[in-house]
Amino acid sequence: MERSMLMDCAYGPDIFTSANTRDLLGPESPAVNVVSSARDLARLFGATVSHVQGVRLLSAGEVEEATRRLSSGKPFIGPDKGDIWGTGFMLHSRRRLMAGPGSFGHDGAAGQLAFAQPSSGLGFAYQATLPGGPEDTRAEVLSAAVRRCL
Repeated sequence: MERSMLMDCAYGPDIFTSANTRDLLGPESPAVNVVSSARDLARLFGATVSHVQGVRLLSAGEVEEATRRLSSGKPFIGPDKGDIWGTGFMLHSRRRLMAGPGSFGHDGAAGQLAFAQPSSGLGFAYQATLPGGPEDTRAEVLSAAVRRCL
C-alpha cells in the first residue's frame, strides 16, 4: 500500500524531496502533481460556493451532497489523525479546521491547503514553495487567522 501511495517511488523515495523537481512537475499525474497558483485554487474553491466572475461551479444542493460525511477513522496507511471525508473533499475536522464547520477542501503533501466556506462564500488556498513535511502547521495557522476574521 505504501508503494502505491508513493507511486512505486516514481518520483523518488520521498515525495517531499521531489516536490519541485522536473520528475514530479513534468508528467501529468492526476492527484499527485496538481500545479496551480494559490490565487487560482482560491478562486476555484470560491466558485464552488459563490459566483466568481459570473461563474458558480456547484449548486447549494451539490455542495450539501458533496459535504455529507461519508468516511472517517484510520486510513490504510498511518495513524488516525481525525480527517473526515465527504464526496471527494476533506471536511472540517479536528485536524483540518479550515474556516470552521461547513468548510470543505483538500490538503496536499508538504502543507498545502485549499478550501471553501459556503456560509461566507469564501475560497482560500495556501501553497508552500518549500515543503514542510508531514507535521507542517503553516496552513492551520493561516486558517486560524481566517476564522478570526470571519
